[in-house]
Amino acid sequence: MKIFNSLGSNYNFRSLLVGFANIFKPDKGLKLKRLLEKKYSGKVTFYYKGREAIEVALRSIGVDSGFVAINGLTCFVVEKAVLNSGQGCVYLDIGNDLNFSIESLRKSVSSNNKIRAVIIQNTLGVPINAREVKKICADNKLVLIEDLAHSVGSVYADGSIAGTVGDFVALSFSQDKIIDAVSGGALITRNKKYQNRVNNIETKKIPITWLIRDILYPFFTYTIRKLYFLNIGKIIHRLLKQLNLLSTPVDFSTTGLHHLPRWYLSMAYDYVVNLDPDITHRKALAKIYSLNLDPKVLAKDINTKLSLSTNVRFPIFVSNRKKLIRHLAQNGIFISDTWYDYPVAPLKYNKLSGYKIGTCPNAEKLSETILNLPTHRNMSENDAIRISKIINKWINIQ
Repeated sequence: MKIFNSLGSNYNFRSLLVGFANIFKPDKGLKLKRLLEKKYSGKVTFYYKGREAIEVALRSIGVDSGFVAINGLTCFVVEKAVLNSGQGCVYLDIGNDLNFSIESLRKSVSSNNKIRAVIIQNTLGVPINAREVKKICADNKLVLIEDLAHSVGSVYADGSIAGTVGDFVALSFSQDKIIDAVSGGALITRNKKYQNRVNNIETKKIPITWLIRDILYPFFTYTIRKLYFLNIGKIIHRLLKQLNLLSTPVDFSTTGLHHLPRWYLSMAYDYVVNLDPDITHRKALAKIYSLNLDPKVLAKDINTKLSLSTNVRFPIFVSNRKKLIRHLAQNGIFISDTWYDYPVAPLKYNKLSGYKIGTCPNAEKLSETILNLPTHRNMSENDAIRISKIINKWINIQ
């Protein structure tokens, strides 16, 4: 089978069986809730999207309109969650570890007294200095939200697990994430003073068409990947997209807040109970990339944190990214869905974003060169070695 970064990358034939079986199995939502509450020491509520969890956290703060400090290299859904809550965004420029620098946070907080909250995202699983962020938040009475969409299982420098520092923790169960239930998310409210406010925020049901489309997503994507070498997979992929039958993680037709049906909870539970081997596998692949790739494409600040990271993907940096993407595709490796091709990505949404060019120069520079490599469960160690060799050979002939 071809290698993909996305397109149902976490699913295999067993996943299809589990997915269809979960339609009929008893609800595992309570079990999942207990597991997450124990792991992150807070009260759990579930939503159809991870960004809805962030929006609920910000709504529950209960302040007049202000600003939320977010990473200068992020996804538009994070910005959208902030805007939907009635707040505005302050974009913090990043260091070479892809997280905002402590200096940029301090500078923004000291110059803007309307900042109400800070969101850290541990980009691609690389942990930020969370304790220093927490201290700044405490000194300035700011709410701290840990967005673990990339970083379930990552560890901070002081040994604490990501998700055990903030007032809130947001999880994503979206496609190609470490916990992959096609869609969904969770909010863990760790600060007790916000629990009642979170519980009082109303949600609605999702349309049955969304549920059916998501249930079919693992089957559709597995079929596409299996048949890609015959070009039949490409045709099926194009047709399903045209008919709007293929779920996408960034979909703004899903307005409002929605509670999460039991099928997604059962899917997420199966991932959570198997997190340890999955995390070990991702770490092993990241280490292979780190040891085998030409140092010219690696970032030192990311490599030094490798033992602490749980890489949802492994980032490299190349000046002629499009050429490398095409070269890898010729070798059956499809990784064109770059995280991130713009400071507030994807680039196609830049006209909807409030981000202004020049705000985060380092984020802009790195977004032009970053490319990330797969670490998902269907990748073998030999696959990672092969990808590394192909990239190294390509670099040497440029």
